[in-house]
Amino acid sequence: MLLSVGTRLFKLHLLHSSSPVATAAPSSLRIVCISGTHNSQPDLPPGDILIHAGDLTENRSLDEVQAQLDWLSSQPHLHKVVIAGNHDVLLDENFLEKHPERRYGATRTVHELDWGPVHYLLDSSIALEFGRSEFNPDDRAKDYIKSGDKRTLVIYGSPRTPQDGVSTRSSTRG
Repeated sequence: MLLSVGTRLFKLHLLHSSSPVATAAPSSLRIVCISGTHNSQPDLPPGDILIHAGDLTENRSLDEVQAQLDWLSSQPHLHKVVIAGNHDVLLDENFLEKHPERRYGATRTVHELDWGPVHYLLDSSIALEFGRSEFNPDDRAKDYIKSGDKRTLVIYGSPRTPQDGVSTRSSTRG
C-alpha cells in the first residue's frame, strides 16, 4: 500500500518523538488537533477536545470516511470535531453537484454516514461546554474529573482554502 508523504513523516515523527505528555492545570482545556490522517488511526494524547482538521481518507470513499468516524467516535475526548479538508470531496454535496465525476462511483451521500458523537463543521460553529477538568495522563479511559464552573468554547470550522485548480471548497482570495 502506498503511503502519502505526510503519513510517512507523521510515522517518523512518532518514532523519534519522546516528549512526555504535559500535565494540564485544572483550569485549562487540552485541545488535540490532527489532520491528514489518510485512513491511519494513530494513538492520540488525552484531551478535552479532539479536532480532525481535514483529509480523513486515502482513497476518498465513504466506507473510509465511516471507518475514520468510527475511530474518532471511540476516542476518549469529551468533544470530537471534524472539519473537512480539500481532499474530503465526498463531504461536500454542493461541490459534487458541480463536479459529479469526483464522486468516484459513490452512490451514498454524507447524510447516510453515522457521525455518532462527532460534530461536523461546514462553515458553521458549535458551542462546547466544559466543567473544570484535571487530567490523569495514565488513565485515558476517563480523563475528566468534573467540578464547579461551566465554561463554553465556540469553535468555527470551514474547509475553505485558496483556489488552486479544481478542488473542493476552494475560493478566491479577496
